[in-house]
Amino acid sequence: MMPSRKTAPDDQWGTARDDPFGIPLDAALNDQPGVFNNNLIDPLDVPIDEHRVKLEIVIGFSTHDLLENKRGRLTAAQIARLEYDLRWQYWPVIGALSVITFLVGVSGTLMASANGMGFMTPVIVLMGLALYAAYQLRKKREQLPAYRLLAAPLRLGRMSLTMRRLNISDESSLARANFKLDDGTRLFAPRQIYGVLHANQDYRAFYIPLRTWGAARILSLEPIPGAKTKQKAKTGLKRKRW
Repeated sequence: MMPSRKTAPDDQWGTARDDPFGIPLDAALNDQPGVFNNNLIDPLDVPIDEHRVKLEIVIGFSTHDLLENKRGRLTAAQIARLEYDLRWQYWPVIGALSVITFLVGVSGTLMASANGMGFMTPVIVLMGLALYAAYQLRKKREQLPAYRLLAAPLRLGRMSLTMRRLNISDESSLARANFKLDDGTRLFAPRQIYGVLHANQDYRAFYIPLRTWGAARILSLEPIPGAKTKQKAKTGLKRKRW
């Protein structure tokens, strides 16, 4: 008599073998280097996917990060990177307000005998703004683990990718790579990603709806195997692929 196969209990996303983005967990695991049928194998026997490795290096994520993102979770390393983004967004504001508050306070004190204590009003306002910015920074840092992870398709055509590499596109920038989703959401990644992406290749980008400097950071990115969007001209004929 054949023994019955034990199944894992259901988790918060439904069945234990599915992830929140509809990708079978077995496929998500087996699609990663070093894992086959959920069993670790000798790393020397695994072929290296140079394209995936370059994506990981440029964006700054690991295979473990990608697996956790597919399960709908952030890793400690990704939370630390998002905290870094928040600090760089808020610290200059807090610092500038603090310096201005100090200068106004000093100048007001020196001229207090002539103008009275009227300088205290702007000092209190500026101090309040600095404290509010510090409060927002702390609040957003504490909320990071609770953010809902999102996934979105990403693809650039040959012409669009070339223009971005030459920095002659409206979406290009000297500091970072910018992407705009169909729903208007803006994402960003290090500019070096333009040199790694393949034209007309579909990717899946993972991010959280936290905007720093007007856009959300791409936390991890994976090519969708065998998925390339077919483009057609207005005549209905297939457009030649670049």
